[in-house]
Amino acid sequence: MSDKRNSVRKNRRLRLRYGDAEPNRVGFICDVSAGGFFIQTSMVVRPGTVLEIELALPDTTAILLKGRVQWAKKVPPNLLAKVRKGGMGVRILGFHSGEADYQTYFAGL
Repeated sequence: MSDKRNSVRKNRRLRLRYGDAEPNRVGFICDVSAGGFFIQTSMVVRPGTVLEIELALPDTTAILLKGRVQWAKKVPPNLLAKVRKGGMGVRILGFHSGEADYQTYFAGL
C-alpha cells in the first residue's frame, strides 16, 4: 500500500499533553509534519474528536494548539513500546500560541 501523504514527515519524539476539554493526558509525538503529527498513546479517543494539546519543544518552549483526531489505533499499554503505532493521527486546526516556534522547529528538522 502506498503512502498517500502530501506532506514531509520527520521522526521525532516529543512529550505532550492532550485532552478534549483540557490537556490532562500524556503522550508522545513520534512523527511530525507542518500540518499534523502522530501521538503515541494507549489512551486513544474517537476519530473526529477535537483535542486541546500542549507540546513542549526540546528547548522547553510551550506550544498550545487545537487538533482533530483523523484516525486512532488502540494498543494495550504493555505492547505500546513494541508495536509503536498505537495512538492517533492528529491534524492541526489552529494554534493558541507558539505557531511560529512550531514552524521554525519543523523547518529545522
